[in-house]
Amino acid sequence: MFFSLFQGLLVEQLDRCSTWAVAALRDDQTVAPGQVWVVPAESRIEMSVDGVIRRCGRAWDSAHHPDIDTVLAIAAETFGAHCGAIMFSGLGKDGTKGCESVIRHGGFVWAQSSRSCVISNMPEAARRLCKVELSGTPEELARALAARCQATSATIN
Repeated sequence: MFFSLFQGLLVEQLDRCSTWAVAALRDDQTVAPGQVWVVPAESRIEMSVDGVIRRCGRAWDSAHHPDIDTVLAIAAETFGAHCGAIMFSGLGKDGTKGCESVIRHGGFVWAQSSRSCVISNMPEAARRLCKVELSGTPEELARALAARCQATSATIN
């Protein structure tokens, strides 16, 4: 129950401050440009190469809900070099195993700069344990991601 209330508030706040549409992942959703899906705390997810993300009905296998290592590993296995991870402010080192999977599958890993974090453990762990290509403030990372997405979509046609 707590997770659902927290996630609802998170979705609402992210949607309000983003130019992209932000929503909680429901049953079957399709990945599309300009859309952000928040992974459910109560249920594992599955992804397919055709861009469909769905709840699979199983609980997460770790103490973390959602489990970012599992989410990143699933994304890396599904999308390979078209996958990336950005590690932001947070406590602990969860996400580093998932980042290793992203790198192993040809994707990229970026991290928030320590000086701009409230709690820098997660991005520092990513820098220590993984090959982080870019570090910056959230604003710098957002600009770099927007530029990367524009460059990628410009080369599709």
